[in-house]
Amino acid sequence: MLFEFYFEGKKPSKAQVKKCAIKAIKQGYPLIEISWGENWIALENTLGRITGRGWIKNIGGDDLAKELNGGAL
Repeated sequence: MLFEFYFEGKKPSKAQVKKCAIKAIKQGYPLIEISWGENWIALENTLGRITGRGWIKNIGGDDLAKELNGGAL
């Protein structure tokens, strides 16, 4: 089950991307893809451990995953 969200217009803030990811995780989605134009972040929730890849400008998927695993949920 894949959660996809596309930001339009100006670049989303890190807080907006994080809020979107938390919403998807709480809804039980194991795969999350957040995009803005050609930029994207993909997150995978496996057994409660989140991994991430990709970038939306200066927001890294791996960095976001580390924050979410560190108790940001």
